[in-house]
Amino acid sequence: MTKTIFDGWIFEHVQYKAAFDALVEEIERVLDGATPIIFPLLGDSRAGKTALLKDLDAHFANRISESGHRKIILVPMPSTASNEALAIQIITTILGDIPVKGKSHEIIKQARKTMETAGVLVLLIDETNHLVEKRSSERAQTKENRHAADFFKELADLSGISVVVAGLSHVIRMYADNDQLENRGLVGARIEPYAWSVIEDRLQFQSMVLAGITHLQDHGWKIDVETEFLTRAAYLGGGGYIGKARDFLVRIEEVGHKRKCLDHELLSRAYKDKYKRNPKDKADPLAQRTIDDVQLNGAHRDALERALRSGRGMH
Repeated sequence: MTKTIFDGWIFEHVQYKAAFDALVEEIERVLDGATPIIFPLLGDSRAGKTALLKDLDAHFANRISESGHRKIILVPMPSTASNEALAIQIITTILGDIPVKGKSHEIIKQARKTMETAGVLVLLIDETNHLVEKRSSERAQTKENRHAADFFKELADLSGISVVVAGLSHVIRMYADNDQLENRGLVGARIEPYAWSVIEDRLQFQSMVLAGITHLQDHGWKIDVETEFLTRAAYLGGGGYIGKARDFLVRIEEVGHKRKCLDHELLSRAYKDKYKRNPKDKADPLAQRTIDDVQLNGAHRDALERALRSGRGMH
């Protein structure tokens, strides 16, 4: 994968910091002997959940158990999402790339025992939504949801291991499949898109884009686009999500790294590369070089509606 100047560049925004601080506080309580918890970290795609988990993983890197293993481990969800695949991923994260064999329930039990022996107290799981099936009805319990809920409940109840489950909004549905898990679980944290109509949110989003422009300039870029227009373009495409705005900046750098000049032509190309065109837009939304508040408020509503559909389990 080609590196860009934005690799490793992090802009700490208000919602990100609030979620990070809440998780640090809860994890510290667990490390001090508090009751195990299930903590959902929710947000739409590119909201910043993965980056937050990685920062948590780094923050607690020096918390080592008596066995010499880390007390907090980060495990990405395997592509073949299932309790068994997740259990194998947990085992190999702790013990290295070793063969794991056995029946599904045996492997799941082995993962739990491996964490107990290693002294793991907190499990951070990314992309949990792949494990928890969507469904269109609150009453329609699925086997996948029930098994996922049972697995996390057993980690807490039998092994004293807390779990941070990060993913799309429908992850929370596994609570409905297990009353005991719901009692164990916390409300958690949610990373939402910033609202253009709220002045504090708008300023937060603008400061991120300005920081990105400064980062480009620090690397020799010439900026021939008005900062306000660039900010509005980034918001229009991403609906107020900081992660999506960062992706937009990355695409600008990828496309224009040879000339290092951000003009309207490059901006339009990066926008078309990165964002799907709204069917309602008959023309290039950047062609007129004016993006009004009505368009931006509409982009924010669209982002919220996508998150709501995800939470309801609708495609």
